[in-house]
Amino acid sequence: MTLHIKESGSWRTVDQPFVNVSGTWKTVREVHIKHGGSWRLSHTTPYTEYNLGSYVLEQNLGEDESGTYTIPTGQGIAYIQIYVEGQAGGGGGGTNAPEHWTCSGGNVSYTTATSVNIGGYGGLAGAITCIHRVYDGDYVSWGGYSDGPANGSAGSGYSLPVYKPIAFTASYPTPGTYSAGSGNNGFMTQCNIRNSSGTSKAQLWAGGGRGGPGATISVSTCVTGSHRGFTVTGANGAYAESGQASNSISTGSGAISVVQSDGILARGGGGNVGYVFASEGNGWASQNIGQVKIKLYTPDKY
Repeated sequence: MTLHIKESGSWRTVDQPFVNVSGTWKTVREVHIKHGGSWRLSHTTPYTEYNLGSYVLEQNLGEDESGTYTIPTGQGIAYIQIYVEGQAGGGGGGTNAPEHWTCSGGNVSYTTATSVNIGGYGGLAGAITCIHRVYDGDYVSWGGYSDGPANGSAGSGYSLPVYKPIAFTASYPTPGTYSAGSGNNGFMTQCNIRNSSGTSKAQLWAGGGRGGPGATISVSTCVTGSHRGFTVTGANGAYAESGQASNSISTGSGAISVVQSDGILARGGGGNVGYVFASEGNGWASQNIGQVKIKLYTPDKY
């Protein structure tokens, strides 16, 4: 229902009523009327009539870490904005074949080549932004969760054991396709808005980003006399999927809006043998945190 007041002969909508309590004007969050012997909700002041402040909580968390935040009492806080983000995925490893003779028409060409492929980048985490109605004594609880080890860690690189242009040796790689290690998925940030008794009012679980796949490398060989050449091909690892697909959201009437997005925390880069700090093609781990951030909507008068 909408609250109206007649002013100078015309009815107008009242979005934010006030009441004077002991000489102090306060914003009224809800108006109830008695109808047929029962109280009925007549008006709820919308969140747009409140003032959204800066973050009162910016919490980084690791896997298996947890925490809580309780809504301040006696301040007329009617709504919160909460942002939840999981951990991004780790990067996949890169592949390389060091300098080697190549093949041409089935024979060793005696020209040299190297081969480098880059691992896939880890996926960004899933993120959830929710505006939710709250009351004094409500609280937010959160924790990092994963059902697997070493979350957000990087995949290992793979170096194919081909040989530089020197005399033939009996030891050489078996023809076939090889893959560097894939990065691991990031952990999920599980967050719940609860009433004072602990009952969950909203579940906002932000999924971890997927681990980046490792690059692949394929090899075949040729022999001319006492020398061996190699035909080497490969493929870069693909960018991994965002954790949005793993988000889990369950809300009731207290949720005003829920928006999903990709997270902003750093994901793991793919391994690249050409990089100084990834000389063996190892990928990079993602930023080892998830996030929970909260803003409060405060009334104009209280």
